[in-house]
Amino acid sequence: MTPIPVALCITELNRGGAEIALCEIAIRLNREKFCPVVYSLQSRPQNDAVSCVPMLEREGIPVHFLDIRSYGSLWPGFRKLRQLLKTQKPLIFQSFLFHANLLGRLAAYSAGIPHRICGIRVAEKLARWHLSLDRWTSGLVGHYVAVSQSVADFTVEIGRLSDKKISVIPNGVDTNLFLPRESSLQSGPTKKAVFIGRIHPQKGIDWLLETCPYWLTPLPNWELDLVGNGNEKHLRQYEAIRNSLGNHLKERIHFLGWREDIPKLLADADLMVLPSRWEGMPNVVLQGMSCQLPILATNVEGVAEIFGDDLVEQQTVPFGETRQFSEKLLKIANAHDFAAELGYKNRKRVEQEFSLEKNVRRYEQLWLSKLLLDE
Repeated sequence: MTPIPVALCITELNRGGAEIALCEIAIRLNREKFCPVVYSLQSRPQNDAVSCVPMLEREGIPVHFLDIRSYGSLWPGFRKLRQLLKTQKPLIFQSFLFHANLLGRLAAYSAGIPHRICGIRVAEKLARWHLSLDRWTSGLVGHYVAVSQSVADFTVEIGRLSDKKISVIPNGVDTNLFLPRESSLQSGPTKKAVFIGRIHPQKGIDWLLETCPYWLTPLPNWELDLVGNGNEKHLRQYEAIRNSLGNHLKERIHFLGWREDIPKLLADADLMVLPSRWEGMPNVVLQGMSCQLPILATNVEGVAEIFGDDLVEQQTVPFGETRQFSEKLLKIANAHDFAAELGYKNRKRVEQEFSLEKNVRRYEQLWLSKLLLDE
């Protein structure tokens, strides 16, 4: 059997949740059945340390960069993608993220690619014009993949796309990479709550900082680490909030910037927090669960589906509910056995429901089902 050519298209290949998800799919595909090629709208990241490209190249997966840097380079980038697709002749075109979805569907349609599938990875509550553009060009898309049922529901109700064209494929996590702290290593006197994500209003860092007096004050041996990069304007805004809390708190709140040792940071933490305003299916929650951490997250898109009925009530609060957030965090922090039980159950749920192998097999099954319709 000749492997089926598949095109995987994304906006950029700096390390991020969607970017790593694409790479894991490309790397773990059954190569006897599928032959993947990756396309990035932007240029190759200059720093390999923060790039997904090396992991693709180590596996011999071709990667093409369209070098789109501005509106002026959109047309050349579109033509380049269309020509590359005409040369590759993939039977499946699978894109991730809004810009790759939009430009990709136009190029794939123009190149005559028979099956065009777009990934929806977030409930888009900020740039609603994204939803309009998606709807206006939905005729060029044969199918959509949402990362959670709540994102699929949002896409149907607010985005007004047909539910008949949407499948749900949850994210997966590498449970062999994100491992619990070794039992022989005892946690030190300082306990750590950790946030990992973009420095962006979506992530609710401003609200998280505003909650600190209510839970960090009564936990004198706890610190909060904020891991991630983003817009300098937002970073300055959040640093100003931290600094307004007074020396007794601000000295225990640390902005660590971008880090490549995320598995170690999680394994060394005692609790993970995610105060997002909206999401799709946050990979970082899966990673924290895989590291056997208790989690406290806002009950936004995808989070309840990750935890399941048995774990959601103990580990989620509505966004902005400072009192509930503080009370639940203090309960976890002050009850070692309760926290350990949550962490153990989190790890088991991820192993059973959200492995990378399941994630990749679901994509393979979807693509094969589309090709079977041609026969």
